[in-house]
Amino acid sequence: MARILTTRHCARVESAEAFLQAVRSSLIDPMLMHDMPRAVARIRQAIQAQEPILVYGDYDVDGTAATAILVRTLRKLGADPAWFIPSRFTDGYGLHTNIVQAAAEQGVKLLITVDTGITAVEAGEAAKALGVDLIVTDHHHISTVPDAVALVHPAYPRSMYSFHDLCGAGVVFKLAQALLGEFPEDLLDLVALATVADQVPLVGENRVLVKEGLKRLNSEPNLGLEALIAVAGLAEKRVTSTAAAFQLAPRINAVGRLAHAKRAVELFLTEDPQEALSIARELNVYNDRRKALQSQVEAEALAQIEAHPKWLGKKGWWWREAAGTRA
Repeated sequence: MARILTTRHCARVESAEAFLQAVRSSLIDPMLMHDMPRAVARIRQAIQAQEPILVYGDYDVDGTAATAILVRTLRKLGADPAWFIPSRFTDGYGLHTNIVQAAAEQGVKLLITVDTGITAVEAGEAAKALGVDLIVTDHHHISTVPDAVALVHPAYPRSMYSFHDLCGAGVVFKLAQALLGEFPEDLLDLVALATVADQVPLVGENRVLVKEGLKRLNSEPNLGLEALIAVAGLAEKRVTSTAAAFQLAPRINAVGRLAHAKRAVELFLTEDPQEALSIARELNVYNDRRKALQSQVEAEALAQIEAHPKWLGKKGWWWREAAGTRA
C-alpha cells in the first residue's frame, strides 16, 4: 500500500490521508484563484445593473457541463443569461471575433467563457473595442493571454492557488461557490461527470469533487442526468466513475460530434421531466450512430492496412496479429 501511495505522490502520512479520505475541508478557498475577486465583483455588478450576460462554452462534456453550472448559478442570483455553444463544424474551437461582434450587436455587456478562451487574443481585442467586458474561465495551457477584465485559471503563473489540475467545469464550480457564498451541492453531479470525462488527474480537489459528485449522481441528480442515467441502463445500478466515463460521457460527446452540443446543455438545464427524457433518448441515438461510424472507419482502416502490408514495414507483424485476433 505504501508503494502504491508513493507512486501517486503520497509519500507522507498527511498526503496519504488526504488522498484516501478526500474530505471537503481540504478544498481551497476559491477566492485564491487568479482574478477570482475581480470576476466575482464584475459579475455581481452586471447582475445588479441587469446587464445582458452571455456564457460561452465548449462542445465537449467539460464545456457543456461548465456552461450549465454557470447558467444555473447566475439564474439563482437573479440573472437571465444567454448562453452559446459553438458548432464543431461551422464555428470550430475557441472564442472568435465574429461571436464577440454578434454578442455586441445583441447588446451583451459581459461575456464569460467557460472551458475556453485563455488564448483568444484577437477576440479579447474585439471585445474591448466593442465595449464588451470579457471574463475568461479556463484550465488549458497558458501562452499568450487575452486582454480581459479577469482571467480565472487555476494554474496562472505566480497565483496563490495551489491545485492546478481542475477541469473547466471545476474552475466554474469554484466560481459558483465564490458567487453564491456557499458550497453548491446541487452542481456536484455536473462537476463530477465533467472531471471524470475530461480525464484530469483524480487527485487533490478533483478527487473530492468526484467523490462528492458521485454521491449526488446516485441520490439526487438533476433531471437531465437522471434521464440520461435511465437511458444508459444505469437506473438500477450504482453510477461509478467508470460508468460516468464510459456510459454517460460518450452519449454527451456524441451529440457534439454528429449534431450540435447545445442539446447537452439543454439536457442539463431542463426542469421538464418529459423534455429531459426526450433529449436523453436523442443523445442515445447519436451515440449508437457514433459507435456504428467508428466501427465502419476502423474496419476500413484495417482493410487498407491489410491490402498494403508494406505500410507496416519489417516490424509490422504485431499489427497483423492484432488485426487477425480482432477479426
